[in-house]
Amino acid sequence: MIRRVPIVLAAGAVVNNAVADTSMQFAPEDSMLTLAAATTAAGVTISARLTDEIILDEGSEVPVTANGNPVFPDEVIVPRQPMARGDQLIIRLTNTTGGPLTVILLIDRAAV
Repeated sequence: MIRRVPIVLAAGAVVNNAVADTSMQFAPEDSMLTLAAATTAAGVTISARLTDEIILDEGSEVPVTANGNPVFPDEVIVPRQPMARGDQLIIRLTNTTGGPLTVILLIDRAAV
């Protein structure tokens, strides 16, 4: 299942978990996680964890595309990461610019 998650970040804003309170936050079964992201301008950093395991380092840059939409496989930033049943996905976003930006996440969680 691929889920599109748009996040609007105010200038200097931090979102501690972009998938909090969504069906993507916890894995209902063992699966493979693929994460893509994009924005229209540089200045957004992203990190990702599965419960306590870092799968994308703090400060990683969100890819920039002309229309701000990520595409598989071009803007994939986490390819085929095993995700165990019950794992919590935590995606942190930070806008380091002086203006608002929108980040689009594509999250694919395929059963194994």
